[in-house]
Amino acid sequence: EITEDHHTEGTSYFIDEGKKLPFGLKRWHHKHIVHRAGEKNSIIEDNMQFSSGWLFFDLLLYPLLFLAFLPRVVQYKNYFGWPKK
Repeated sequence: EITEDHHTEGTSYFIDEGKKLPFGLKRWHHKHIVHRAGEKNSIIEDNMQFSSGWLFFDLLLYPLLFLAFLPRVVQYKNYFGWPKK
């Protein structure tokens, strides 16, 4: 569920928080941030916080979530046509 959004001249963001989470997760907070980087460029930042309630399980989940979100780098580049020719 999107719980917050904000827009300024150089930055926009929205936050989604998990209300119905998959088995094993007790908390999910994901902030999507887009920073202006010049006239025609942007920097996209994903800040995520999650918890299973068990530190050991969180440590196991971290690399899995990192790998799950890693393809976004390529997806964003393809979608936005980077690098420009």
